[in-house]
Order: sequence, then structure tokens, then C-alpha cells
Amino acid sequence: MLTGLIRALLLVIINMAVCLNVLSEELKVRELYLWSDNLEFEVYKEQISNALLKAESRFGKIKLLPANASSYKRAFERLQNDEAGFDAMISASNLAREEGLIPLYFPLERGLLGVRLCLISEAAQPAYSLVNKNTDFKHLSLSIVTDENWPDSEILQSNNIPIVELNSHAERLDYTRQNQNVCYSRSIFEIQSEFAEAKDLLIEADFVLVYPQADILYFRKNASALVEAVQFGLEQAYADGSFQEIYNKYFRKLIADNQLYERKILFLHSPLLSSDALNSINQYGIFSFVNHQNKQ
Repeated sequence: MLTGLIRALLLVIINMAVCLNVLSEELKVRELYLWSDNLEFEVYKEQISNALLKAESRFGKIKLLPANASSYKRAFERLQNDEAGFDAMISASNLAREEGLIPLYFPLERGLLGVRLCLISEAAQPAYSLVNKNTDFKHLSLSIVTDENWPDSEILQSNNIPIVELNSHAERLDYTRQNQNVCYSRSIFEIQSEFAEAKDLLIEADFVLVYPQADILYFRKNASALVEAVQFGLEQAYADGSFQEIYNKYFRKLIADNQLYERKILFLHSPLLSSDALNSINQYGIFSFVNHQNKQ
């Protein structure tokens, strides 16, 4: 009888140990190491922190920490090498970049990365005011100034828009000043500051070029559990509206200052994007490339 009691006691102790171990694992704080350069952008830091908070009830607490890399190239290498202590980085969606990594298809800036405005000379505005569709550039003998190393060049050419490729920012500005049949394509994130510096140029007033592009998260190959948690958190944040609140906090003024929704929107297709990335932009972005509409 004594032996039976001892066995029963041992079973109770073993079960308690198992339960405590499970509880310990559930309470364990995991870590997400994101490239420190990405964390310098407060909007991304706030969005991912919010997503981790939304995911906590299902996946437990995950702490967001900086991961160091001296350059974009080195950060990408650390991800590809599947190094512990470097779980993720944020970069533009790109087919080649997705190989060997786990992309999380969720556009953190809702596709603003693919929004392009133009710097022009004052004399160029009348001609560019006549642009209503992509084919008008060629018909009106108008071109867009870009750089051969930018994705813009391949995207514009694939949409049959004439381009002029120059190697330096200073060259592109000078060429734009001297030619009234060109405009210098600039990101919505940078055009206001460059307009302030180049006071002899104007921001083209009537149209905006939009192609599908977005900043997304890339994870190392063995970080699938973190991917699942962050994706769940971002989707929850989008569903309850907190993602949009953060987005508006950082980007509403930018959109208003550039009168984005008052412009003629010229939609471009991109040969550089995977179908998964495009679908995520259509679902969560501010523009739909299915029916060519804005979702303000």
C-alpha cells in the first residue's frame, strides 16, 4: 500500500512539474530583433510594437529590440545567413529579395512608397497639365528624369513612358531646369524638402504616378514563429483600426500637403513585384490596382 501511495505521489509531482514547465514556457518573454535603422522610423517602431501587443494574448509577450548592421547590404547578409540576434528588417517589396527569406506581405506604409510626384521647370507646367493617361507622355514628347539604378526606370519603361537616365541628383536637377519637356520623378516622402532646396523648380500640380510598391518585413528562415505572431498582430490592428490611426498620425499631413487625392492618378504596373506582394497592397494599401481606385 505504501508503495502505491509513493507511486501516486510521484505521478502528482511529475504532473505538477510538467504543468509548471508549460506555464514557464507560456510566460517566457521572447524577443524580436529588428534592424536598428528601421527602428529610427518612429512610425514603423510604433506599428510593430502595436502589432506585438495585439498578438500577446495568443503568442505571449514578444519584446522588440534593435539588431545592428553597418549597412543595408550587411543587414541583408545577416538575414540570409539566418543569424540569431537578427530576425527581421524592413525593405521595399522585391521579387529577388524574397528568395531565401520569409517575406511578411503587409504594406507598412500602405503603398506610399510607390507614389511619385515630379519636379519641373515653371515653363513645363502647361504641357504636363495635358497629361491624362500614361500614353500621353509619348504623344506629347514628354519624358521623366530618373536614374538607371532605380526601379523606377524599369517600371516606367515597362509602361511605355519615355525616360532620361542621369547619374547624379545634381545632374538631374540641372537637366530639369534646362528642359521644359521633362519632369524629375521624386518620392512623396522627399519632394517637399527638395522643392524647398531647389526654389527655381516647381512641384508639378496636376498628376501623380502610382505603381505597386511597399515597405514590408523580411524575416530570417528560422523565424517562422515570429512571422506568425507579427502577421496576426498586424491583421488584428488593421481590423480594429489602430493600424490606420498610427498611419494617419504620421502620413495624413504628408498626403494633404501634396494634395494626393486631388490629382489625376496615373496607375502603372510593376514587373518587379510578386503576386503576393501586389495582393497585400490591394488589400491593405490606400490604392487598389485591381480597379484603379484610391481607398482614402
